[in-house]
Amino acid sequence: MKLLLASVAANMMDKFMKYIPLNYKIVGFIATASDNDSNKSYMQKDKDKLIELGFKIIDIDLKTTNSNLLENLNKVDIIFVAGGNSFYLLEKSIESGFDKILTKLFKTDMIYIGSSAGAVIIGPTIAPFTKLDDPNQAKNLKSYNGINLTNKLLFVHSDDFSCAQIYNSIYKKYSLNYDVIKLTNDKGLVIEDNVVTRINS
Repeated sequence: MKLLLASVAANMMDKFMKYIPLNYKIVGFIATASDNDSNKSYMQKDKDKLIELGFKIIDIDLKTTNSNLLENLNKVDIIFVAGGNSFYLLEKSIESGFDKILTKLFKTDMIYIGSSAGAVIIGPTIAPFTKLDDPNQAKNLKSYNGINLTNKLLFVHSDDFSCAQIYNSIYKKYSLNYDVIKLTNDKGLVIEDNVVTRINS
């Protein structure tokens, strides 16, 4: 599995296209993280960019497709997980079994694109984000351990003023035990076979 990760995927998709095979046309779009937000413009921006680039979108809701989630994901070439609340997204990923499916798909040629929360949850932990996202949106989440498709702990939106302040205060704590990468809104990462490539928009 190739991981394409960004704070704002729409800003990076033109550059990410270099890493996506030409025959990969179907995207499973997961917008679950934004369920509780009244303003979903950031999520729609990502979706609109995919449509602009010619991808066919299949919407996948982690709350309602539990029984046939794997069947739906087997129909797509790319899994795109949009932003929103990281804690809520991780909770629904675990409840739906999406976390285990991703682990199984990791050895395949599937491409995973994570935008903001979608990038955060596949790291080793989401614990640093308690001051950026509301953990109370995920009252059934028992652990802040991430899905762990990568050992990189991404501090997304690290150039946003409020995020930068928080990250600066906790960077020393988490960098002792994790490989922390600060990811601004105009940068992305490509991770394949443990090789990390940094991309500018």
